[in-house]
Amino acid sequence: MFLNRLAALFLVAVLLTPLSCSRDAEDKKTLVLSYGRMFPEHRATLEELLARFEGRHPDIRVVLHPLPPVTDLQRLFYLQSFTAKSRFIDVFELDVIWTAELAAAGVLMPTEGHVPPTRFDSFEKITIEGASYDGKIVAVPAFPAVSLLFYRRDLLDKYDEEPPGTFARLAELAVKIGRAEKISGFVWQGDMYEGLVCNFMEYYRGHGGEVEILEKGVRLDDAAAVGALKFMKGLMDTGASPEDVLGYKELDSRTAFIEGKAVFARGWDDLAAMVDGPDSAVAGKVGIIPLPRFEGHPSVPTVGGWMLGVNSRTLYPDAAWKLVRFLSEERSQAVLAQHLGRLPADRSVPIPDRPGIEGEENVLEVLKYGKLRPISPYYHELSIILQEEIHGALSGAKSPEEAVASAGKRLAVIELPQKAGPEFPRALLNPSTVY
Repeated sequence: MFLNRLAALFLVAVLLTPLSCSRDAEDKKTLVLSYGRMFPEHRATLEELLARFEGRHPDIRVVLHPLPPVTDLQRLFYLQSFTAKSRFIDVFELDVIWTAELAAAGVLMPTEGHVPPTRFDSFEKITIEGASYDGKIVAVPAFPAVSLLFYRRDLLDKYDEEPPGTFARLAELAVKIGRAEKISGFVWQGDMYEGLVCNFMEYYRGHGGEVEILEKGVRLDDAAAVGALKFMKGLMDTGASPEDVLGYKELDSRTAFIEGKAVFARGWDDLAAMVDGPDSAVAGKVGIIPLPRFEGHPSVPTVGGWMLGVNSRTLYPDAAWKLVRFLSEERSQAVLAQHLGRLPADRSVPIPDRPGIEGEENVLEVLKYGKLRPISPYYHELSIILQEEIHGALSGAKSPEEAVASAGKRLAVIELPQKAGPEFPRALLNPSTVY
């Protein structure tokens, strides 16, 4: 049923192509810009920018193509489209974890010759790392994302408590204040999707674990992995987190926090724009701190983010690169930061001042010590294994020890090289790597 719905989504997009995205006959080049629609105002903000772009380039028309706000669904659409050698999409936003995969498959047109190398000098270093494959910059960073802890400043003040510096203290406060206020203590993303891997990596690396890529197989530190799963399971067992988090994706946890139904929330930095918005029940009552740490170890937030890529099969590469350069210029990044809460990839662009949120200065600091997920064309295979095993442990289907042992066996036989071999484009057609 799930796969049928996804197939239907792709089919609808393809069927609509001649109607909404036909190439103009009046010497105008029509580009299709695809993106994941995260906010109600997302489209309006892009339309505002594109009106300025089309005014600057009257020979180019841009059609917006929104996708659901779920990374995995977006990835599936792009893989289906690009595997079919479709020219439907010209420019698109891509998750940092897709860069190597799409570049290895020949989907991404490298920036060389289209974006001056000096343009990247003011970009955050970690964003360039995520935009590169095989020594080349193959996409332009649109915006980085960092994971943070959001907390109800008014409730901590009410109970004369300070923001937690450790995860153990976070769990204690979540139980204490959540029960007293009859709301959830700590919400996060526990559904079986990529967001769960981000959460796990923060606890796993927070226990001192590293992802070790071997000549054959991938190895995790068993003790760190078991410690991470026990902590995550313990959050629900103690009532620090509701069992509902097992079905939470990003929008679910955000909604709970914005509606005033949680004391703490693990979220990406752009949640700040939402809690500070007119529809928020907690506006003026929120603070932000870096993710807490475990005793004896530093905090290890996840650095994610999105890139702008050009389909290598586009009919209009020059026009496509004009659009990418426009969307990544300082003024455009400032508009996206202001209206959508995105972190600018360019250090010269200031982040919006949000006086109603305490600790906004913590956001940029996290970029200096946060970590990307492993970069590999085969990352998706690692992610799927982790999603299944982590969710199995959290749901009680198996113990943390059993989940880690099972993951270890499965990871030992997969490869996670930095560079794909010549067979890689065919791998995109393999259902085990698509779903």
